[in-house]
Amino acid sequence: MEVILSNNSNVLNTKLITAHDGAVIYSVETKQHSLFGGREVTYLKDFNPCSSTTKRRSVRLGWVRGQQGRGREFGWGKTKDDEVVVGLINWKKKIIEVGGTRRSVDDVRKKVGGKMFSLSLSNASKTFSSETSEDGRSSVGTSSRDSMALTKVTGLSLRLPTLKVEKGLKKREVWQWREGHDGYEFVHGDHGWEIINRSSSTTSGSLSVPYRPHIFGKPKAVTLELSSEALRKDEVFLLLAMIYSEAKRQEKTTETVLEIHLTALDAAF
Repeated sequence: MEVILSNNSNVLNTKLITAHDGAVIYSVETKQHSLFGGREVTYLKDFNPCSSTTKRRSVRLGWVRGQQGRGREFGWGKTKDDEVVVGLINWKKKIIEVGGTRRSVDDVRKKVGGKMFSLSLSNASKTFSSETSEDGRSSVGTSSRDSMALTKVTGLSLRLPTLKVEKGLKKREVWQWREGHDGYEFVHGDHGWEIINRSSSTTSGSLSVPYRPHIFGKPKAVTLELSSEALRKDEVFLLLAMIYSEAKRQEKTTETVLEIHLTALDAAF
């Protein structure tokens, strides 16, 4: 299965559209906190629960469409426009729910391996100075320093921070719904996520996210792929795991960029 995300990289509010015929098969909707604006619950909804394909999937997941009862506090079961909630993420409680069964994120996700990369700010290695010669003309020169750099321009001193990136082993996330189910490694790279089945060491899916925007022309769409075996065994769980991993990655990236800017401003003044 290959689907396109209708809302580009916004995995928290989007529709999953099949690449071959343009049909919407799932929608992802996230409820935000009314006061603080943080995300509360993300719902994965089957967009066409009346189709025969969906009925077969519903039986496999072990739930009844429109069922009241367990899980209803999260909005489980039939929703407006005949959509059906087939899974959800409760961000505050760190719970993932599939087919009415709830499991803690800490129980279904483990992190293995080293850090993907580390970022640090250090002072620049050169000092830029403004000097005035005897004939009144200004000249700019540089000199090396090991630990600190100052830019001196008419008496104003600025510390110049530099960004240091250290690459190491990529950190991998291993997702497994429960004992007896396959485990899946989520590995993040330059082009997005790759999902590897730990039992067979084969690729079970991917989430391709183009990070560099195009100045001219239409940007590439965000695409999600799952193998037929992954669909048969852990379809809803893997979709939720992808949403969770990419949302967290975007959150950490935003926090890191903000921290770098604040540190640079603090160092400069």
